Amino acid sequence: MTMPKRLRAPDVAELVVGGELLPVTIKRHARARRMILRLDRQATRVIVTMPERASRRKAIEFARMNEGWIRSRLCAVPPPIPFEQGAIIPVRGVP
Repeated sequence: MTMPKRLRAPDVAELVVGGELLPVTIKRHARARRMILRLDRQATRVIVTMPERASRRKAIEFARMNEGWIRSRLCAVPPPIPFEQGAIIPVRGVP
Protein backbone atom coordinates (compact mmCIF):
# COMPACT_ATOMS: atom_id res chain seq x y z
CA MET A 1 0.00 0.00 0.00
CA THR A 2 1.44 3.36 -1.00
CA MET A 3 1.09 6.36 1.22
CA PRO A 4 -0.51 9.45 -0.32
CA LYS A 5 1.83 12.35 -0.95
CA ARG A 6 1.64 15.18 1.49
CA LEU A 7 -0.14 18.14 -0.07
CA ARG A 8 1.66 21.42 0.18
CA ALA A 9 -0.23 24.69 0.54
CA PRO A 10 0.32 27.03 -2.42
CA ASP A 11 2.84 29.80 -1.88
CA VAL A 12 1.48 33.33 -2.39
CA ALA A 13 3.44 36.43 -3.41
CA GLU A 14 2.42 39.81 -4.83
CA LEU A 15 3.19 41.50 -8.14
CA VAL A 16 2.48 45.04 -9.31
CA VAL A 17 0.95 45.01 -12.81
CA GLY A 18 -0.11 48.30 -14.36
CA GLY A 19 -0.10 50.01 -10.98
CA GLU A 20 -2.35 47.33 -9.49
CA LEU A 21 -1.25 44.82 -6.86
CA LEU A 22 -2.08 41.24 -7.87
CA PRO A 23 -1.59 38.10 -5.80
CA VAL A 24 0.64 35.46 -7.42
CA THR A 25 -0.03 31.86 -6.41
CA ILE A 26 3.01 29.62 -6.88
CA LYS A 27 2.15 25.95 -7.29
CA ARG A 28 4.77 23.21 -7.41
CA HIS A 29 3.92 20.21 -9.57
CA ALA A 30 5.87 16.95 -9.61
CA ARG A 31 5.43 16.38 -13.35
CA ALA A 32 5.96 19.98 -14.47
CA ARG A 33 8.91 20.37 -16.85
CA ARG A 34 8.71 24.14 -17.20
CA MET A 35 7.01 27.16 -15.68
CA ILE A 36 3.47 27.96 -16.80
CA LEU A 37 1.74 31.28 -16.27
CA ARG A 38 -2.03 31.83 -16.27
CA LEU A 39 -4.80 33.88 -14.70
CA ASP A 40 -7.54 32.37 -12.58
CA ARG A 41 -11.10 32.34 -13.93
CA GLN A 42 -12.04 35.63 -12.28
CA ALA A 43 -8.79 37.28 -13.45
CA THR A 44 -8.05 38.32 -9.88
CA ARG A 45 -4.76 36.48 -9.42
CA VAL A 46 -1.82 35.14 -11.37
CA ILE A 47 -0.92 31.44 -11.08
CA VAL A 48 2.60 30.15 -11.75
CA THR A 49 2.92 26.36 -11.97
CA MET A 50 6.52 25.20 -11.70
CA PRO A 51 8.65 22.06 -11.27
CA GLU A 52 9.12 20.98 -7.66
CA ARG A 53 12.83 21.74 -7.63
CA ALA A 54 12.61 25.24 -9.11
CA SER A 55 13.11 28.18 -6.78
CA ARG A 56 10.41 30.57 -5.58
CA ARG A 57 12.60 33.49 -6.65
CA LYS A 58 12.70 32.16 -10.23
CA ALA A 59 8.90 31.82 -10.28
CA ILE A 60 8.41 35.43 -9.18
CA GLU A 61 11.04 36.58 -11.70
CA PHE A 62 9.22 34.60 -14.43
CA ALA A 63 5.94 36.38 -13.59
CA ARG A 64 7.70 39.79 -13.62
CA MET A 65 9.29 39.07 -17.00
CA ASN A 66 5.81 38.31 -18.41
CA GLU A 67 4.13 41.41 -17.01
CA GLY A 68 3.18 42.54 -20.53
CA TRP A 69 1.33 39.27 -21.16
CA ILE A 70 -0.45 39.55 -17.81
CA ARG A 71 -1.45 43.14 -18.55
CA SER A 72 -2.82 42.22 -21.99
CA ARG A 73 -4.88 39.37 -20.50
CA LEU A 74 -6.28 41.62 -17.78
CA CYS A 75 -7.28 44.22 -20.40
CA ALA A 76 -9.10 41.52 -22.42
CA VAL A 77 -11.35 40.59 -19.49
CA PRO A 78 -14.81 42.15 -19.97
CA PRO A 79 -16.17 44.25 -17.13
CA PRO A 80 -18.50 42.40 -14.76
CA ILE A 81 -22.22 42.69 -15.45
CA PRO A 82 -24.42 42.95 -12.36
CA PHE A 83 -26.98 40.17 -12.18
CA GLU A 84 -30.15 42.19 -11.68
CA GLN A 85 -33.64 42.65 -13.14
CA GLY A 86 -33.43 43.73 -16.79
CA ALA A 87 -29.71 43.11 -17.21
CA ILE A 88 -28.60 41.64 -20.54
CA ILE A 89 -26.23 38.76 -19.86
CA PRO A 90 -24.09 37.63 -22.81
CA VAL A 91 -23.62 33.89 -23.27
CA ARG A 92 -20.50 33.08 -25.30
CA GLY A 93 -20.38 36.67 -26.49
CA VAL A 94 -24.01 36.82 -27.68
CA PRO A 95 -26.54 38.93 -25.71
